[in-house]
Amino acid sequence: MSASSETTSFDDSIDHEAVLAALPPPTPTQAAYGWSRDWTAAWASHERLLLEARGASLETLERAFAYEPSACERENGGARIQYFDLTGGPVVRLAKRRAIEEQIAHEERAIDERRLASRPPLPRSLPDQPRATLASGFAIPLLGLGTWKSEPGAVRLAVEAALKCGYRHVDCASVYENESEVGEALDAVLGHYKLSRRDVFVTSKLWNTDHAPERVRVACEKTLGDLKLNYLDLYLIHWPVVTGCVGEALSPSIRETWEAMEALVDEGLVRSIGVSNFSAAKMDAIRAYARHPISVCQVECHPFWPQRKLAEYCADNDIHFTAYSPLGSPDSASMFRRDEARAPALLKDPTVARVAERVGRDVGQVLIKWALQKRPGSSALPKSADPKRVESNLSVIAEEWALSDEDLAELDALAERTRYRAVDGAFWLNPAGPYRTLKDLWDED
Repeated sequence: MSASSETTSFDDSIDHEAVLAALPPPTPTQAAYGWSRDWTAAWASHERLLLEARGASLETLERAFAYEPSACERENGGARIQYFDLTGGPVVRLAKRRAIEEQIAHEERAIDERRLASRPPLPRSLPDQPRATLASGFAIPLLGLGTWKSEPGAVRLAVEAALKCGYRHVDCASVYENESEVGEALDAVLGHYKLSRRDVFVTSKLWNTDHAPERVRVACEKTLGDLKLNYLDLYLIHWPVVTGCVGEALSPSIRETWEAMEALVDEGLVRSIGVSNFSAAKMDAIRAYARHPISVCQVECHPFWPQRKLAEYCADNDIHFTAYSPLGSPDSASMFRRDEARAPALLKDPTVARVAERVGRDVGQVLIKWALQKRPGSSALPKSADPKRVESNLSVIAEEWALSDEDLAELDALAERTRYRAVDGAFWLNPAGPYRTLKDLWDED
């Protein structure tokens, strides 16, 4: 036997994903097992080498299977240890893992479908609601329910109402201190109605106290336990802030935290990862070393704070843009102890009211439509604990209507006279660092 040109390379410079993407489509039998492509094509040549290797000489084995560095010489020049990799290399290992994962997922879907068959349908469903594909390959529904600032006891009712009327995206965070209630709502609906876990997109966020690598997994598992889930669709670093950190640099660094987040993806606890309240400069730093992409950037966005440059940056770099507080965060002034009389109220703005009257919608619906229509493919997270308001907000995607160019222009002009960021992060500033000014935090002039 001679070393075959088909032998899987151990060259780390090879793009493994590109090799797998070029594999042929599955056979009908393979497709029936849930395979997306003919994974056997990745390891066929290696299997042939293994068969041919029986009784082969050491020289032949070295050519076919030796892994660099191939030998460990003793200092006295004596015997050496030869290393062989009989797995076929990283591409073969990855292909076999994908094949197993797809087959398991296919079997789980079949079990799920049998389990759901006997359950009652949801009161309302929107199977064709708009979604965007993330850099990770997973799809995110464009309208989600925010759960920040919901009163104790109210969030469960809101989440249940949202899922029953058609929402398929719920946004949470450990610091909201209501994930156990969200979990009760998810469990109640997923455990009773004909709705599968894979149809609901759930986001949570890592808080500032848990950035240390050894804390990241602990925090994620706590969130999963509270939500009664075995994986998150999306996990975000909530702020580029570390509790108690002073000095010139964050410690632990964002890189340390991000790499711990990536490990959650590797282990299957999280499907996609991203950031919240990060600037373009801070995301650029992550992109320089990230193994898993920044799938989502979630920031405050509404006509008083339109985030045009950041949205463009995200679009240019395949980072999904999500707007939180699309209604202007009307109760943030009282939360952050600001003068409510001086804080502009977007929901009461006469321009917004005029547009709402013109299109025959309420002001909340107009602001959500602005967020989605102004940046097609982005998502928005209106928050409400009122079940009727939750359903009303869903009409933005459930019914056919749009803002005119004139409507959009009037709403866009609001930022020219009123620029206001409700959650500006001033509470993280510290004369001892690392963020002494808002410019330090947001990297803005």
